[in-house]
Amino acid sequence: MKPIRRLIGLMILSLCTVFMMIFPPAKQAFSAAPVTPLTPLNQPYDVAQQATYTVSSTDKTDTFYHQIETKTYPTPPGGLMSDGPKWNGFLRQLNRTVVVNLGQPYTLTSASIDFLEETTRGILFPTHVQFLISQNGTQWFTVNDVKSNIPLYYSGTLTQTFSTPIPHITAQYVKLVFPVDVWVLAKNLQVYGSPLLTPSLAQLPIAPPKPFAPGTLSPSSKIADGISNALLVYSGANGQEGTWTPSDFDPMVAYHSGNNQISGKMFDTFLFLPYGSSLTTIYGWENYMNSLFTPNQQLDALNQTVGADESGLASIGVNEPTVNVILAIPYPNASITNFGKLWSSSSLSFSSNGQGTYVAYQNRLRAIEFYINSVLARFREAHYAHLRLVGLYWDAESVSYASPNEVNLIEQAANLTHKNKLNFFWIPTYNASGLVSGSSYGFDDIILQSNYYETPSLTPQRMVTAANEAFQLNLGLELEMGNGILTSQTARDRYYNELVAAFNSNAEGNTVHAVYAGSKLLVQAAQSTDPAVRNVYVETYDFLIGQFTNSTYING
Repeated sequence: MKPIRRLIGLMILSLCTVFMMIFPPAKQAFSAAPVTPLTPLNQPYDVAQQATYTVSSTDKTDTFYHQIETKTYPTPPGGLMSDGPKWNGFLRQLNRTVVVNLGQPYTLTSASIDFLEETTRGILFPTHVQFLISQNGTQWFTVNDVKSNIPLYYSGTLTQTFSTPIPHITAQYVKLVFPVDVWVLAKNLQVYGSPLLTPSLAQLPIAPPKPFAPGTLSPSSKIADGISNALLVYSGANGQEGTWTPSDFDPMVAYHSGNNQISGKMFDTFLFLPYGSSLTTIYGWENYMNSLFTPNQQLDALNQTVGADESGLASIGVNEPTVNVILAIPYPNASITNFGKLWSSSSLSFSSNGQGTYVAYQNRLRAIEFYINSVLARFREAHYAHLRLVGLYWDAESVSYASPNEVNLIEQAANLTHKNKLNFFWIPTYNASGLVSGSSYGFDDIILQSNYYETPSLTPQRMVTAANEAFQLNLGLELEMGNGILTSQTARDRYYNELVAAFNSNAEGNTVHAVYAGSKLLVQAAQSTDPAVRNVYVETYDFLIGQFTNSTYING
């Protein structure tokens, strides 16, 4: 009988195989969750395995970054709860808030999540993760704010678990909030608890509100120190383009109407900064410093101009005999290997190659100390009657976490600035690395670039999004223009749309602004006999003083 039964079995198997080939099963989409070992219900187990969750950002979603995010790191099966080889990727946009709905109340004992770091690819640990819980998803209680235990500049591929105990408190919702500088990769989100555990009597603090009320950096705020509108003044190279005279500063200090009469105050602050190409040696740094103090140029030219315009401004009720000045600290790039001698018998290297990260960091810090001490001493000795030095500027547009001890270097530069009773300024690019943590590194005044004007593929929505980021983080906002404003109506219209977007975002007169105008572009617009070109100067003035009223974009 066994051979017959086996034969029948083989015949049935063959028929099934043929049937499956002719009628294949329908495909099913599913999200595989890791299998949780059986655990007694009166013991803690991972109650997040069957949970749902949402992810949001304080910032308005930027479609550009969102598309890169989803394409580069598609959500793996199981999402954030997965412990497989694939990671969930989050790109820029300030931060992420993950809200986990456990589906029912549990007595919770702990929560954790894993992160990846690989600095050479811009993948960084978050500086911290906030853990909160709630019974109803509305009122939140703070469990812990867990800081990273690993410095951001460590090389190689690293993983770190951010975890916190929860003192046996009943909740249905768990929230995790973490900053996102460039890329943050996360997985293996776990929440341990049980419905049968006895809750404790522990009480957690109610989650506090934000440390500051949302809003852009206001000229009236204490940290703004009287700054409303700052012009970026590039000097020290490029011939006449980088040499500022009293006639160049005149229309930048006082607004001149069509008949060349002073009719208002233009900029109240001037940020002096170098062209970067010549600042790779101590000689480049010293030459730039010397150019700042050249008679009848740069600082001296500005001082003369303010003095000359004082009576004209006073005649229209503007009694401001001084303007604010901010001086840039040249950036000691970690790639420089032959900076030159500085209190040593050999040329300094800022690279860690061949000398280690600590020596490289010390050399970079020594260069910064030398420059700050030297430039401040020379400014004091100059006795400019009409210039008020209010701060120093960090001349790098993002935080280079791949450079060892970069954050320490920024913090030390901030300390040196503050010891001299000055503010520390920074103008990072849109969503730059370090943006969300900038204030904790010592920056007092941060003014955000939108990079809209210089990126033709972007729409005015980028300026709106940048204004929203500035609103969320108490930042100022930069206005940007390029050489095209002198020759192209299309370029001018693009600049006007930038102003419209900022105006529609309530980032006009109540916001600290910096204006990037290349090499004297706004000066040339002010002095132009072409009404279309001069109108750039007029519209900029109206915007800076809060009289810009156009809310309609040009060409859509």
